[in-house]
Amino acid sequence: MEHLTLWIAFWIVTLSGGLPTGHRRLSMDDLNINSLQASLLCANNSNFYTPSKVEGDCITAALECFQIELKGTVRVECEYPEENIRQAVEFLDFAIRQRSRDVNATAASDSAECPCERWPTTNITNFLNAIEPLIQQINNEALIK
Repeated sequence: MEHLTLWIAFWIVTLSGGLPTGHRRLSMDDLNINSLQASLLCANNSNFYTPSKVEGDCITAALECFQIELKGTVRVECEYPEENIRQAVEFLDFAIRQRSRDVNATAASDSAECPCERWPTTNITNFLNAIEPLIQQINNEALIK
């Protein structure tokens, strides 16, 4: 009986190592960036912290920065359809949660190391355009693992 138990345990470990981890590729279609770009009307002097050239240790913080800017500064300084902002915030929330599951706790909680204020400020067009390379970076990182 002990031999059977070891044999079952062996196959459970072997097969579970080959199963997908549940990582879902992030899709820019879910973010609906084109609709967001078309619907936002911001003052010419509006600027937003815009993560760019994000290194691995700051990816989660960069996602959080985009989310904070959408929830805060964009809502204050721009005219927008609420549904478009809500959809973008939910997408970023999903990306943050997924990344927290996919990486160790240290990398997932890197906000203190990479505050939003460390990034340059840009206009709304550059801010929104900077989200896609970050999402591509996250998807590429997931493929490597």
